[in-house]
Amino acid sequence: MIVDKRLQLISNTVVATGGPTTLGDQIDLYSDAPSGYATQQYTSQFRNLGGDQDMYLVIQVSDANSAAVTTDTCLFSLVTATATDLTTNAVTLLTTPKVQGTTVTTGQVLYKGALPMGDYKRYLGLRFTGTLTVGFKVDAFLTDDPAVYKMYNQANIG
Repeated sequence: MIVDKRLQLISNTVVATGGPTTLGDQIDLYSDAPSGYATQQYTSQFRNLGGDQDMYLVIQVSDANSAAVTTDTCLFSLVTATATDLTTNAVTLLTTPKVQGTTVTTGQVLYKGALPMGDYKRYLGLRFTGTLTVGFKVDAFLTDDPAVYKMYNQANIG
């Protein structure tokens, strides 16, 4: 699967202790506003992400760390807001189940699910909350076909 750079939220990003913390890039859902439209006028329109296809959020471990301890947990939230920091007029669209740090392996899909219907603001992004003794790296992106995504170890690529 080819991941569209404009739909990639984070790439090989370290998550550790802290939060809630905004991670990586945010998707500007109004970047395609026709020229001449007032921002207020355009942003009040309903956004149909993915057209006639469901869009999915995929969060996957790109590099695990075996030093985690049993009390380590983390979770991710898909958030939409009116500013890139994802705190202004923020709406949490979904929150993943808690992940135990000791169960994380490289290539593991931590979350894969359809984007919910909701009141999407201008920006869409990922927030992280965790208590990890040792962090690990994750990728997160939106796709219309998550079933075919397979992550390969960097060493196995040409």
